Amino acid sequence: MVKPMSAEEGAGKAAAATPAAAPEPKKGGGVGRKILYVLLVIAALVVVAYLSIGVTVSETTEGTSYPFTTTYDVLFPSGEVVRIGNMELIAIPLDDKVTLSINKEPKEIAKGETKEVSQRHARIAVLGMTAVEFDFRIQATYLGKVGDRARFYLAFQTSQQVWSFLIDRLLPGNIQARPV
Repeated sequence: MVKPMSAEEGAGKAAAATPAAAPEPKKGGGVGRKILYVLLVIAALVVVAYLSIGVTVSETTEGTSYPFTTTYDVLFPSGEVVRIGNMELIAIPLDDKVTLSINKEPKEIAKGETKEVSQRHARIAVLGMTAVEFDFRIQATYLGKVGDRARFYLAFQTSQQVWSFLIDRLLPGNIQARPV
């Protein structure tokens, strides 16, 4: 048999059956939003650091060894000035040879022949601080004329291991270059 409830018991059960007040929403975002902000700050710093990369090229000392090589297949525009570091290069291509002016000193290179273009010292800075310094030598192999452009293999030989994206910073925008 079911026992009837007293008024006090009924009021207690009714109070328990009413839903609790909804919690107040959190202010200022959660953990996900804070992680997103941190990632955005890191990405901005990486972009600023990349855009601030500066390359300074100067003379090198004799007797440096160059055990590391990165080679590019390059198309030089005919008769236009190309700046690699602080060197000024101008290529006048013919089918079987090219006249390559290096800082206003012409050199003739026959098709298939390799000649040293330059030996230099590079200092690469990020956010104004030196990141890496190395000596490098550029060897040019003339591959022939492509349209009105001179095609070369440019071998960048370095005194220490250097990331290829840093060597890419030495190459100007007015040439077509791709790693080989």
